[in-house]
Amino acid sequence: MTNRGPIIAAVVFLLLAVLAFFFVLRPKMKEVDVAEQELEQAQGEEQILRAELSRLQQVEREAPRIRRELARLRKEIPPVADLPGLINILQSAADRSGVEFFSISPGDPTALGAVPAAEIPAQIQVAGSFFQIDEFLFRVEHLRRAAEVLSVSVGEGEGGFPSLTLNLEARFYTTDVDAG
Repeated sequence: MTNRGPIIAAVVFLLLAVLAFFFVLRPKMKEVDVAEQELEQAQGEEQILRAELSRLQQVEREAPRIRRELARLRKEIPPVADLPGLINILQSAADRSGVEFFSISPGDPTALGAVPAAEIPAQIQVAGSFFQIDEFLFRVEHLRRAAEVLSVSVGEGEGGFPSLTLNLEARFYTTDVDAG
């Protein structure tokens, strides 16, 4: 009987160890596994957030340049069609270039669809010398309003060479989608 005491104690100790494992350690191990998964997920989210933060910091650094570009575009693409103003700036370009004849026939503004803007088609005719027409084209290219020249045709003027006639098909833009 005295020999069985240590064996019983060992069995009881082993039984207590197994019970402790199943009721104390195993639930804690599961909690550790869940915590490790949550940690990995949080680390992944942290990487995503750091990348987003880096992108936003880059945008913040570029914000002044973007604001300047937007301000420039707002000037070039006005919020109203302003056909009289458009005709005036084209007439001013013609006057400054010294052309002998200037004519513009603006069309009705047309909404661009997916873009919140409208285009104003125009037919422009100019007559003058080569250098006057060249100067006029330069001034049209540098208007304070966005313009797109779709076609250019140059021909001999009414008085014959060196007088030239220039016909332009152009588009001007506005953010006034109800202009048409």
